[in-house]
Amino acid sequence: TYALGHIPGAVHSYWQETIERDSLVYGTVLSQWNDQAERIAWLKRYGIGPSSYVIVYDHGDGQRAARLLWFLRFLGHTASSALDGGIDAWNQAGFARSTDGNDPGSPSEPPVIDAQSGFYVVTGQLQEALKDPNTLLVDIRSEAERHDTVDGQYDLGMIPGSVWAPWTDYVADQSGRFIAPDDAQAKLQAAGVTSDRRVILYGRFGTDPDQMWLMLKLLGFPSVEVYDWGWVAWSAQGSTEKAGLPSS
Repeated sequence: TYALGHIPGAVHSYWQETIERDSLVYGTVLSQWNDQAERIAWLKRYGIGPSSYVIVYDHGDGQRAARLLWFLRFLGHTASSALDGGIDAWNQAGFARSTDGNDPGSPSEPPVIDAQSGFYVVTGQLQEALKDPNTLLVDIRSEAERHDTVDGQYDLGMIPGSVWAPWTDYVADQSGRFIAPDDAQAKLQAAGVTSDRRVILYGRFGTDPDQMWLMLKLLGFPSVEVYDWGWVAWSAQGSTEKAGLPSS
């Protein structure tokens, strides 16, 4: 898709490079063992140094761009943004596209990692967090995703006590633009999602909630984290409590 047309000067990055290929469960962040060498190699591969300003976009619903942005912010690279509406918005505005490949080159300064806390939790941390009444766990799966067993590999269900705010309710179009902030706040309020609590998001996989993370941060939520192992890991572990999905 990149080769068929992209913003001139843009380099191609595959979003799955931000996940740990050796993890026991799909979608966990690179690297679960805080291996900064792998993270530095990722930044270096795309020419991202301390003074680089990075804008990310995708050609779909914005989820993959949000993943890259979440990863950059987690690494401490605050000079980063997502292009609202992605390549679709660029095309609709009538701007030029290119089919040339682009080599990012080497960064002018060595990449720097300053991995931030408060971005994700793993299963044990989530279990501890749920003991605190100030923690709010939010299930961001769509209706279809809630009923996806991944070809029969995982049981249906939800994490007890979580509230449901499907990500599909907060995007306005297929290009991933968010609904108006006032409308988003009203929907969140109705679901019980408020900014005065520690909010932890979960989906099927650890990569799924990043778009909702972005929206909540844009709305000014101070504490938003992602359950990095997702429902697929929670459902498979014997030490975790599960609840059935509400009847339709």
